[in-house]
Parts: sequence; structure tokens; C-alpha cells
Amino acid sequence: MDLPAPGHHSVIRTLADGRKRSFPSRDDYIQALVDDGRITGLADLRENKPEWIPRIQRHWLRRNQTGCRFAAKLAAAPDSESWIDEVLLDPASLQAIDSVNRSLDAFAGAAEAFQLILPTVDSPADLCDFLGRLLSQCPRWFMVEVPWPDGESRDDVQIGLRWRLPADEAVSWVLGFAPLDSMPFTRRAPFSSIIWRSGGPGRCPDIMGHGRPEDDASGLPSVHLADLPDGLRNESAVEKFWNGTQVNKSDILHDDGLAISARARVTFVLPGAHRNRLAPLLQDQN
Repeated sequence: MDLPAPGHHSVIRTLADGRKRSFPSRDDYIQALVDDGRITGLADLRENKPEWIPRIQRHWLRRNQTGCRFAAKLAAAPDSESWIDEVLLDPASLQAIDSVNRSLDAFAGAAEAFQLILPTVDSPADLCDFLGRLLSQCPRWFMVEVPWPDGESRDDVQIGLRWRLPADEAVSWVLGFAPLDSMPFTRRAPFSSIIWRSGGPGRCPDIMGHGRPEDDASGLPSVHLADLPDGLRNESAVEKFWNGTQVNKSDILHDDGLAISARARVTFVLPGAHRNRLAPLLQDQN
């Protein structure tokens, strides 16, 4: 069944040129499903109709609040052509997290990317707790602190979640979304989630002359969502998509103090009040 599109978009953003754009919020999606008779509310969605959750997340990605034309294109493709979605309803369950990790091992190499959606993770504390459990369950996962650029003095913590590809051929930089004020506007999705590349290097970074950055903590080559198969017909089309993404993100984030955090190496930005909870989870990069 198709997702009923929200009739109201309550998130309004003023772009760099003064134009306004609207985007759907989680409440807008919930109301559309309620109006269509599919659910009775958020609790019903989480407890009884979780199949709608990845559809909501993908529809939001297609609406291009992220500013990324590649993400919008890939989110519109069938699962097998972009990424596999998995919903983790109980992020407090080590057994459930272990099951996710076993699925990753089973599908690694066959899938291009994964999205793990966390529909009950709604606060920085929830996210810290989940990350601690995730890191404790599988050595493929590790996490680093991403320093702020010189001259930036901030209390918030930038963290980079990483996943080692099989055979340690590369490290995937994980993209994070969360409905939190500490996140850049382009990362405030209806539900918290992590998305990462599960395959090797793609063509886009090389076409755009960005090379292959080495992961600081592991020393391995990095991959991220820009390495996903883009399905575009030639290099000129890749360049057009890339340049369009930069313009979109610049327009959307022109007055966002967290624009520097909307980059591939940063997964989440969390309030500094949670630094002590994060510190034991961070890998030393020295």
C-alpha cells in the first residue's frame, strides 16, 4: 500500500534567496495516516504498524530536506537498488542488536547500503544508550569524536560512527539522522536512523576530484553514501547532481550554525551535557 502523502507540511525553512520551502514533520506523517484510517496515532504506529516507518523515512528523504540530490534519488529506488531498511523497535535489547549485526554479516556484499531506523530513540540520552549497546555487540563498529574546525568554540560534541567493511578493505562513515535540535537542519528526520555504505569505493568522489580520504582512527580508506551506485548515465550527470547538491545544501543551511556538521564524517551532533556518557565509547585517534 502506498503511503498517504501529508496534506500539510509544517516545517518552514527560509532559503538563502528569501524563498520559503516547506517540509513534512513526523506529526504531519502521523496525521496523514490517521486521516486515512491506517493508524490511530504514534503509539499504534510503533507497536502495531511498524511497516509504515521506513516508508515515512524514505518519503522524507525524497522531499530533499537533506539537500542531497543523490539521497533523494536513491530513496526513491526499490530497496534492492539502494539500501536495505531495518526497523529496530527495541533499541534496549542486546539480542535485537545482535540480530541486526548478524543480518549485516549475512547481507554484506549483496546489499549496497543499510538503513537502521530507531523509531523510539527521541532524545540525546536515548541515542547515547543505543550507541553504547551497538558498540558493545560487534567489533566492526567504533566511534570517534570529530573535532570542530580551528576557531570554532562549541560545547556540543560531534561524533563519527564507523563500520568496518568485511576483510577490513575500508571503513564506512555512517550518516545519522535524528529529530533533535542539536542536529543540522538537513539531518532532522522524522525518526532517528543510521545509514551507511556496505560496499566498496564508488565513482562519484573520484569524478569530483575528492580522492579517497583515509579514516583517521583506522588508517583504512573511507567510503560513504556518495560511493553508492548512482544510476546516472555518464560523468557529466554525476557532476550535475553533485553541484546541485552543494547549491541545495548551501541554500538550506545558509543561516544554520551547524552547517559545518552536515558532512560525511559527522554522524551525530549531541549536546555537551552528554560528553561524559560518550567519552567511554570514543576510540582514541592518537
